Amino acid sequence: MDYPLQPDAPGGRFVDSGANGGDQGTVVRAQQMNALHDEIINVIRASGQEPDANNVEQLREALSVLGGSARTNSVINGGFQVWQRGIAHDVTNQPVYTADRWEVQADGANGSGTGRVSQQKDASAPARLKGRWDYMRYEQQNNSTAGGAAIRTKLEVLPKLSGQRLTLSFLAMVQAPMEIAVELSRVINSVPVVVSSEQFSISQAWEQHSMSFTLENVGPLDPDADPPYLQIEFQLPDIDGNAFELSGVQLEIGDSPSGFAPRPFSEEHDLCRRYYQTSGQHPTELDTPGSTPSNLFRRASIYASAQSSTQFAAERLNPEMRAIPTVTYTHLLSPGFVSWGGVTRSVIGATLVHKDSIGIPTVAGGAPTSRADCLFRWTADAEI
Repeated sequence: MDYPLQPDAPGGRFVDSGANGGDQGTVVRAQQMNALHDEIINVIRASGQEPDANNVEQLREALSVLGGSARTNSVINGGFQVWQRGIAHDVTNQPVYTADRWEVQADGANGSGTGRVSQQKDASAPARLKGRWDYMRYEQQNNSTAGGAAIRTKLEVLPKLSGQRLTLSFLAMVQAPMEIAVELSRVINSVPVVVSSEQFSISQAWEQHSMSFTLENVGPLDPDADPPYLQIEFQLPDIDGNAFELSGVQLEIGDSPSGFAPRPFSEEHDLCRRYYQTSGQHPTELDTPGSTPSNLFRRASIYASAQSSTQFAAERLNPEMRAIPTVTYTHLLSPGFVSWGGVTRSVIGATLVHKDSIGIPTVAGGAPTSRADCLFRWTADAEI
């Protein structure tokens, strides 16, 4: 439908013939009525009901079940707004996270070619995207091995979407036309099973592509097994001299795609931090590409003695992460700052604790007496 006004109607409203001094009545296009019909059917199915022409309460029940929102994107960071690990990455045949929740891998089957992933911003957004407009660009760096690449994300929605009719949509363009494959797999007990796979022709202009499929009912899952998930993978051919650009990735319930609507940056950022967090200040939606956050390190005062090791920092994980993360720690060495020989990290509830595990810290220029300052940074990783 064309909201909020109807282009075939005087003043944007439907009218009967003769209602305004003999005006001809509105001619309603079949396209408009079919769009309205499809939207209602998708809302009903999204609520878990099977459309029934004899049940006039289905739409009301569907809106109640869905809390007023029938379209929910299961893909986190599908608009590529959040890049906590940095806005540019070199990739090889070993998978590496780039944009938050997105893993990229050069094609190891054909060798160890390399690629370059970067965040891009476009001042002239396509009409179907409003406001903020970010996307991922993949460029091949080494053609000697004739390898392509895989861009993938993993979704913790398998039990929730089990048995549903789903639609995956995305926006893409390339510098020179190419064919790509898009594959969806369900992974249970670390065993992947392909659910749907399609080929798409990508052109030199931004276009929305989509594929619909039914996710079979997987039944009860073992709560003690590895977490089950859905995986979306974009499989690229050898693209030497070309570039693949991707945005607007959306997985939703229903038989047709809706227009991509990115979440607010703060909401998307919090969802990403359930999987990966780092201390210090983070880039925000207002930062310019390539800018470096001004304060990536925490400062903490420590108290050391010859008799005991000292706990020197404890921080709240915000938001609480999806699972106990793997924590890594780095420190900044300069005169007057502490170098720890070794550090243990633990997570107690949602609190991350750093504690010296070797012994007395040392300070450039001499041993501490009772107090010294440390600049440090931590990352907490709970990716699927």
